[in-house]
Amino acid sequence: MDIDPVEIGKLIAQVESLSNQIEESNRRLRAVEAQMERGRGMGLGILLATVGLSAGGASILTKWLN
Repeated sequence: MDIDPVEIGKLIAQVESLSNQIEESNRRLRAVEAQMERGRGMGLGILLATVGLSAGGASILTKWLN
Protein backbone atom coordinates (compact mmCIF):
# COMPACT_ATOMS: atom_id res chain seq x y z
CA MET A 1 0.00 0.00 0.00
CA ASP A 2 1.57 3.24 -1.18
CA ILE A 3 0.31 6.60 0.11
CA ASP A 4 0.58 9.67 -2.08
CA PRO A 5 3.00 12.26 -0.63
CA VAL A 6 0.45 15.00 -1.35
CA GLU A 7 -2.10 13.23 0.84
CA ILE A 8 0.51 12.83 3.59
CA GLY A 9 1.21 16.57 3.37
CA LYS A 10 -2.51 17.36 3.64
CA LEU A 11 -2.82 15.08 6.64
CA ILE A 12 0.16 16.74 8.35
CA ALA A 13 -1.35 20.19 7.67
CA GLN A 14 -4.66 19.11 9.18
CA VAL A 15 -2.96 17.68 12.27
CA GLU A 16 -1.01 20.93 12.76
CA SER A 17 -4.20 22.95 12.32
CA LEU A 18 -6.00 20.78 14.86
CA SER A 19 -3.10 21.16 17.31
CA ASN A 20 -3.28 24.96 16.96
CA GLN A 21 -7.04 24.92 17.56
CA ILE A 22 -6.61 22.78 20.68
CA GLU A 23 -3.94 25.13 22.04
CA GLU A 24 -6.22 28.14 21.43
CA SER A 25 -9.14 26.36 23.12
CA ASN A 26 -6.94 25.56 26.12
CA ARG A 27 -5.89 29.22 26.39
CA ARG A 28 -9.53 30.32 26.30
CA LEU A 29 -10.51 27.71 28.88
CA ARG A 30 -7.78 28.89 31.25
CA ALA A 31 -8.98 32.49 30.82
CA VAL A 32 -12.58 31.50 31.59
CA GLU A 33 -11.47 29.49 34.64
CA ALA A 34 -9.51 32.51 35.92
CA GLN A 35 -12.55 34.76 35.48
CA MET A 36 -14.74 32.28 37.33
CA GLU A 37 -12.23 32.08 40.19
CA ARG A 38 -12.16 35.88 40.50
CA GLY A 39 -15.96 35.98 40.39
CA ARG A 40 -16.23 33.36 43.11
CA GLY A 41 -13.86 35.36 45.32
CA MET A 42 -15.85 38.54 44.76
CA GLY A 43 -19.10 36.72 45.54
CA LEU A 44 -17.67 35.43 48.81
CA GLY A 45 -16.43 38.91 49.71
CA ILE A 46 -19.84 40.44 49.00
CA LEU A 47 -21.53 37.74 51.09
CA LEU A 48 -19.20 38.32 54.05
CA ALA A 49 -19.64 42.11 53.81
CA THR A 50 -23.41 41.72 53.74
CA VAL A 51 -23.37 39.43 56.77
CA GLY A 52 -21.12 41.88 58.65
CA LEU A 53 -23.30 44.88 57.81
CA SER A 54 -26.43 42.98 58.78
CA ALA A 55 -24.93 41.96 62.11
CA GLY A 56 -23.80 45.53 62.78
CA GLY A 57 -27.22 46.91 61.87
CA ALA A 58 -28.95 44.37 64.10
CA SER A 59 -26.62 45.24 66.99
CA ILE A 60 -27.28 48.96 66.61
CA LEU A 61 -31.02 48.39 66.31
CA THR A 62 -31.04 46.16 69.40
CA LYS A 63 -29.12 48.77 71.45
CA TRP A 64 -31.41 51.55 70.22
CA LEU A 65 -34.59 49.62 71.11
CA ASN A 66 -33.38 48.65 74.61
